[in-house]
Amino acid sequence: MNLHPRSLPRYLLGIYLAILIAALASSPQPGWAQENNSQEEQDHLYALVEMFADYSPDIDVADITLSQPKPVYDLNQEDILTTDHRSWKVLSKGQIVALIFSVDSDEGSTYTLSTDVSSAIAKSDLSESEDLIFAEMDNVLYCLDNHYGNAKAVMQNDEGKTQLEVVAVEDLPMQKICQASNVTYEVNSPLPRSITVTSSKTLGVPHVMQGGDPICWAASVCQAGRYLTHNTTHTPRSLAMAIKGAYVAGTASDAQNGFARYTYPNSSTRIGTCSINGPLTDAQVRTWINSGIPVYARTLSNKAGGHAVIIDGYKTYSSGAMALRVVNPGIGGTGIIYATKTSGYYQFYYNSSEGNTFAWKTGTLVLNGWQKPYGGSTWSYLNTNGSTAKGWLSVTGTWYYFNSAGTMQTGWVKVSGKWYYLESNGAMATGWKNISGKWYSLDSSGAMRTGWYKEGSYWYYLRTGNNVPSGGPEGSMLANGNWSISGKIYRFDSSGHCLNP
Repeated sequence: MNLHPRSLPRYLLGIYLAILIAALASSPQPGWAQENNSQEEQDHLYALVEMFADYSPDIDVADITLSQPKPVYDLNQEDILTTDHRSWKVLSKGQIVALIFSVDSDEGSTYTLSTDVSSAIAKSDLSESEDLIFAEMDNVLYCLDNHYGNAKAVMQNDEGKTQLEVVAVEDLPMQKICQASNVTYEVNSPLPRSITVTSSKTLGVPHVMQGGDPICWAASVCQAGRYLTHNTTHTPRSLAMAIKGAYVAGTASDAQNGFARYTYPNSSTRIGTCSINGPLTDAQVRTWINSGIPVYARTLSNKAGGHAVIIDGYKTYSSGAMALRVVNPGIGGTGIIYATKTSGYYQFYYNSSEGNTFAWKTGTLVLNGWQKPYGGSTWSYLNTNGSTAKGWLSVTGTWYYFNSAGTMQTGWVKVSGKWYYLESNGAMATGWKNISGKWYSLDSSGAMRTGWYKEGSYWYYLRTGNNVPSGGPEGSMLANGNWSISGKIYRFDSSGHCLNP
């Protein structure tokens, strides 16, 4: 007859635990407890912690230590099992400030750093636990310490904010809690200092929570939309109701519809998008972020659910690691998590009713076409690969010119020795144009004419240099006067017609 620990009377629990712990103590320790983190893993852990510390004004990376990794336990089965996740405590001056969770698979390991759960722990009596462990059961994450009677569930309130709720001991499989509590943390170790940041960029997209509704797609649209346009009129709920008619999950097409509702200030131009199957490569992520445009990532959970987040920053390191800065509408606080990987997909550890591992594999929305990068005031044109257009570009039959930084130009520009005039909306001008009270003639390619020019039956003369002849800048038309040109006096009426050609 097999007795489950939850079926034992309370007075027998102590005897049961003593026998079980003694048996477990004599069993071999798993590999993760016997070996230190590999160098590759240390490099990725350091990348996350360095990035986190850099964006946390009250934390110095030199003060941070990491616990040794612990498995995350699976409480859904009778047998003692571990999940494919591990956890690390991130401590600053001995106080827990963040947690790192890994997702280990045949493709490699991915790592996520978040302050969402750690902030809730720091406010509870679990903050002093030296043997803090995590377990999962029925899509709920539990925090447990080395005393079996202290367990809390990580829950989200109606506003979507993370909080801890006390769990009765008899509601959890005691055998697994005891197994977990038998494994203690090794001494916290400082981070390696041998790698340096080689490149980085962060946009600072605002965090917008989805609340208790499954509308991460709308909240992520709001995050990127507010960053680029500064329009705070739309909310996740208002977008969901306008597009879906209810606070329900959405598709990539729904998100594109949401972005199209954002217009740039003093403009009728809406945020354009392009849907891409699968994730971006690391190089593509860097290109988009370096262009000042956040990335909308569509992820798939281990429970076949979905979740949308915004990627708004990255850092690369001399070790070869790259860390992403992710704005997650599904959590409270700053909403920022940091992720890195050894290979395969980025997988964000985020415990929710939709699952707890979200792999960036479903797809991506890139914001292409006309955009104002960095939420600024100047226009750029984004190609579908994230690069900004440079030089001349024809858009729906109109020519525009972009400088070497990818910024649309207006006014006079000199290209390959020729002058061109670009309207206030960037469109290249052709034909006659009055600029600051002077008339200019621009040919069909937009190039400014100089010297003699005949149109119809009339001759005009356009200055060949500043004050050559006198009275105006290069290219400006002679009018209402007499000028000497090549040794001959010519007369021009008020329309610029030469009266004695």
